[in-house]
Amino acid sequence: PFGSLLIWHWDGLAWKPVKAERPPGSEHQLLSMHDVAALSPVDAWAVGIYQVTTREGTLSVIHYHPVLEHWDGNHWRLVSLPAFVTP
Repeated sequence: PFGSLLIWHWDGLAWKPVKAERPPGSEHQLLSMHDVAALSPVDAWAVGIYQVTTREGTLSVIHYHPVLEHWDGNHWRLVSLPAFVTP
């Protein structure tokens, strides 16, 4: 139900949606991009989270995972992040 991930890109004249990569397994999960930093026209970074809901007995448990994308001037690409383990 959530479909493609689009990030808006300013090409100097107008804002246009550009398809970005979704994390594996997030196709039917809520994904939300929160911030972007553009260092140059060919070097931008976007961060966000996606949630995965699992069943644990009778409970629904929501797990949040970080998302990092890089713009190279032509495409948004998913960047791998190290696993984060809480103590």
